[in-house]
Amino acid sequence: MKSLPGAGKTLFMLVLTVCCLLLPGAGAHAAAVTSVVTRDSQNIDYLYNYEDVLISYTRKVVGQQALLFDDYKNKTVVAVSSEKSGYIDYEDVLTAYTKAVVQKIPFDLVQYIESGTAKKYAFSPVTRTVREENGQLLFSAWQPPGSSTPLTEINAITDNGAMRLALEKHAQQLGLNLAGYNQLNNYGKTQAAAAVIIGRPPGGYPDTAALQTVFTAVVDTCLSLQAEALAAVNAAATPQDMRTAISAKAMLLEFNLSGFEYLTLDKQEIFLQIMVNSRPFATVAAARTAFINALQTVGVEKIITYEDYDHTFSDAVTLQMGRNPQTDLLDGTWKTADRNLVEWFLNVANFVEEMRPAAIVRFDGVRMRTGPGTDFAVIRSFNTGEGPYFIINQAEDSEGYTWYRLLTEYRVGWIRADLLELTEKKGDGLYQFLVLSGTTNVIPAEVNEKILKGKGILEGKADAFVTAAQQYNINEIFLISLALHETHNGTSQLATGVEYKGQIVYNMYGIGAVDQDPINKGAEYAYNHGWFTPEAAIIGGAEFAATSYIHHPLYKQDTLYKMRWNPANPGAHQYATDIGWAAKQVIKIKELYELCSSYILRFAIPRYR
Repeated sequence: MKSLPGAGKTLFMLVLTVCCLLLPGAGAHAAAVTSVVTRDSQNIDYLYNYEDVLISYTRKVVGQQALLFDDYKNKTVVAVSSEKSGYIDYEDVLTAYTKAVVQKIPFDLVQYIESGTAKKYAFSPVTRTVREENGQLLFSAWQPPGSSTPLTEINAITDNGAMRLALEKHAQQLGLNLAGYNQLNNYGKTQAAAAVIIGRPPGGYPDTAALQTVFTAVVDTCLSLQAEALAAVNAAATPQDMRTAISAKAMLLEFNLSGFEYLTLDKQEIFLQIMVNSRPFATVAAARTAFINALQTVGVEKIITYEDYDHTFSDAVTLQMGRNPQTDLLDGTWKTADRNLVEWFLNVANFVEEMRPAAIVRFDGVRMRTGPGTDFAVIRSFNTGEGPYFIINQAEDSEGYTWYRLLTEYRVGWIRADLLELTEKKGDGLYQFLVLSGTTNVIPAEVNEKILKGKGILEGKADAFVTAAQQYNINEIFLISLALHETHNGTSQLATGVEYKGQIVYNMYGIGAVDQDPINKGAEYAYNHGWFTPEAAIIGGAEFAATSYIHHPLYKQDTLYKMRWNPANPGAHQYATDIGWAAKQVIKIKELYELCSSYILRFAIPRYR
C-alpha cells in the first residue's frame, strides 16, 4: 500500500509493516479484510474488493497484466474494512500501530478495526467502486452505508414521479439550471425525469457534471417537442385542422381528450370553433387554459352507462357477508355489519338519485334503539322535525307495533312507526359510480386555494396530485378526496410523518394500514415503497390505486363502488372493509367537483342479474 502524503521514512516503514498484515501470507486474519479505499488527487474515493486486489497483485508478481493493482497503487490508501468493522480511517490504523510498536506490544489489525474504538472513515462526496472485467477497469458510483447525497438519491430512483421531485428538490446542490425545465408543463417535466432515468449509466451518474449534461439535453428535447405541439395547434385554421392537431398533440399539451370525446358531435364542433377563434396561444399553459374554458363554455356533461354482472343481488350479499364486512354505524366502534346493512349499501338503487322511503321524527324526545322494541338499548334521542332519514328495514315487536330501522348521518337504529312521519328522500350517492380513469384538468393554483388551503400536510400540494393523476391516468379529484378522508384533512399521524427504521415516512391514502395495526403497518408499507416526503406518498399512493384497482388488468375497478364491492367478483380484491367506504367519499368528491372550473362526468352503473 502507498503511504500517506508527507509521511517520512519512519512512517513509510510502518506502512510497509502494516501492509504485510494485508498481503498474502499475513496470517489467519488476512481473509477478514474485505475492502480497501483509496483517494486520488481530485479527492475522489475508490473502493476495491480486497481479494480482487490480491489476485491482481499476484498477476503483477508473475509478470501478467494487472490493471486493478496498477490503478490501486497509484492512489493513496485512506480506509480499510473487515466484514464486521465498517470503514476505518487508515491514518488511525497507522497511529494505533505506531503506539503498539513503541509500547512493544502485539498489534492485531483486524482486532483493532473491529474493536469499536477505531475511527470511522468519512467518505468524500464522490465515491466509486473499481473492478476489472474483460481486460478493462469498470467504475461505478457507490453510496457509503448510512449516507445519502442528492446524487446517490438520483442514482437510486426508478420512478418517474419520484425522480421529478428529487430533481426539483436538489437542483441547487446538483448544479441543475431549472430555467428551461420550469417552462415545461407537468407532462414535459415528468418526461424529462423519465429521460434522466433512461439516460443514467448502469453504475449511476459518476458525478454531478454527468447528470447536468444529460439533464440539459433532455430538457432541451422536451422543450422542442412542446414547442412543436404548440405550433401545430396555433396553425389549425379550421375546426377539422384543430381536431387533427389536438388529437395528435393532446398528451404533450395536457389536453384531456376523454372529456372532448364524450361530447356530442355538434358540441364537439362548437368546441373546436372556439379553440380556432382563441388562437394564437402564447404558451402551452395558455393553450391548456383555452381548452378547459372551451369545455366549460360547451357545458358540463353527465354521461351514464350501465354494466351488467352475472350475479344475483342476493348472491352478491351472501358473498360479501363471508368477508366479515365492518361498520361504525352501530355504536361508533368497528363491528361486523349485519346483512340488512350490507344490503342497503350494496343496493345501487339507493344511490342513483331516485326517491327512496324515508321518515321524519314527529316529537321531541323520541328515542332510537338497537332493536325493534322498548326492551332494546337506547342509542340517542331526537327533536321534532329531525330527518328525513332513509328507512332501511321494518319489523314488528311482540305487542304488534311496527318499527322502522333508520340510517342517520352516523348511526343506525330503530324507531316506532307512530313516532315518525313517512316521506321520501332522493338518493345522493351517484358519485360512487363516477369513472375514475382520466384526469379532470384542474388548475393547481385553484386547487391549492379552494380545496387544500388549511388542510394540514396537504396544503399547497396540488402539483403533486396533478403529477400523480397525469402519470397514472387517474382522476385527481378522487385522489384529493381520498387523501382528505384518509388523513383527516391532512392531520393524521401517518400523513404528518411516522418514524420507521430511522426514517420519517408518509402515507396519504392509508395504504397497508390494516385494522389490526394501522400505524405500524402503514408506516412499514410507506418505508418499503420509499415514501420519505409527502409528495412521494401522494404520487406513490396514486400508483397503487391506479395499478391495483383502476387500471388493474384483471379487475378494472374504476369506480368507488367497484373498488369497495367488486360486482364482477363480489368479496374479492376489495379496497376497504367498511361497508360505508364508497358512500363516505361521495359527498366530498361532489363538493370538490363543484369548486372546479369545468368537468365532464362519466358514470358506470352496475346491474345485477
